[in-house]
Amino acid sequence: MKIGKETVPRSSISTSDEHTIVVRGHDLSKELIGKISFVDHFFLLLTGKMPSPVQTAVLNATLVAIAEHGLVPSVQAARMTFAAAPDAMQGAVAAGKLVYNDSSNNCGGCHTFKPAGATGKVGPALDDLYKNAQLAGLSVPDFIRQSIVDPNAYVPPGYPKNVMPGNFGSLPKSQLDALIDYLVPTSTKTVSP
Repeated sequence: MKIGKETVPRSSISTSDEHTIVVRGHDLSKELIGKISFVDHFFLLLTGKMPSPVQTAVLNATLVAIAEHGLVPSVQAARMTFAAAPDAMQGAVAAGKLVYNDSSNNCGGCHTFKPAGATGKVGPALDDLYKNAQLAGLSVPDFIRQSIVDPNAYVPPGYPKNVMPGNFGSLPKSQLDALIDYLVPTSTKTVSP
């Protein structure tokens, strides 16, 4: 039984009918599933041919390197912005906003931050970064970095220690830098010294 419309879909990548799916000239169930790796299948989809052992090794290493930095769009945007133009503030702020709003980070779920429309109450308000940085004796960028990498180093009055997960300290440098670039201009402009 075929799932979907009763048509014969075709593309240069695949064709299908009620009995078979053919991907780049290979029967999916008879030639590919259980016989080739995901990396080889990915290469086949992209190029239309099976990779050599060297091509498989290079693609596999590339995907591992990318995964180390995270595969979510915010990480990729932050990395590309930093690599292309680390001094471009608008791009860095945009990448930082992506990091902030990324569902795996969920900054707004715990912290109030008016520019992002976040109303979390678990942790200190990010609208108070300037004030809290002064209390901690740090610059705003250094305070943000410390609060993410070592969240218990300084906890503002009225908040308990050991609430913020320590795993955010493992954010890739480009993602952390982008997040700081997003928070710093906002905090220094919205909170008076």
